[in-house]
Amino acid sequence: MSESTGSGPQAVLEALEAARRARSDDEARHASEIVDVDQEIGKLGRAIDNLVEQRDALVDYRARLAERGEGIRQARRTDTHNALYASLEAQAEAVHERGTAMEQAQPDRLALVPPLDATLQALLAEITTHHEALGQAPESTRGELKGQLEEAQRRFTALLRERTEPEAFEGAALPIDIVYCVDAPEGTPELLVVLLPVRASIDNPQQLADGLPAWLAARVGQALFAAARSVDFGDADVRTGPALDRDLLDIEVDLATAPAGFVTAFKDDLARHLGAAPELQAAKVEVRVSEVEADIVFPPDPEPKDG
Repeated sequence: MSESTGSGPQAVLEALEAARRARSDDEARHASEIVDVDQEIGKLGRAIDNLVEQRDALVDYRARLAERGEGIRQARRTDTHNALYASLEAQAEAVHERGTAMEQAQPDRLALVPPLDATLQALLAEITTHHEALGQAPESTRGELKGQLEEAQRRFTALLRERTEPEAFEGAALPIDIVYCVDAPEGTPELLVVLLPVRASIDNPQQLADGLPAWLAARVGQALFAAARSVDFGDADVRTGPALDRDLLDIEVDLATAPAGFVTAFKDDLARHLGAAPELQAAKVEVRVSEVEADIVFPPDPEPKDG
């Protein structure tokens, strides 16, 4: 068979060779694309590994930050707790100094149980006599005897106020704080704690002559019992003593059986009794009442020791 010449149809071998070359080019391009994709996959894999390492490093760093944050919170709570008690202890020192100054300037004017001089003792004896006579008198004379008794009582009260009402202290006003909290660790109020800026030693009956601090504590106690009466909390368990073994008086009330409105009633009664106390006004003591978080009043839990 002779070879094809001219412009006739393409020979089979030529067609096959052309197809082979085209297929080789496609395979080369495909192989090149595979290489490119594999390279990109490799790059992404290394990038992912790097991101995983970064993520793990950040997770570890966050854990250390959380641990450090807990330490910061504990330190802040400790600092706040210490600042509260340091402030109240400094105020207690100032209250006792003010009381001593007033006692020196006005002896017996702030005594919880004022001394009775001869005139007061005579009036007291007269009142006793009128009481006894009134109890034994016939109905026809009871009105006159009752009038005499009331007059003797009026003179006794007026003279006692005159002898004991303190004069205004010559000095600057003394601002102090009474702080209270309600401890409710499980959401239910369990304990009312009232911190006073007076020394715990006034809880001793032998220290009642320390007039101003004792009056301040007495007014707080007065407000507590007035609030208890107002909400029918007759079995209120009230305890006094040093706050956390410091020389600072605290008053605690067990709230296990307390009516719901007791703490609010106490706050209202406390403001009323402190605001109307003549001995505090005379001493120029300005009392601020504040509620704080129980976490501040109670000391932080000690940090666990390793091992």
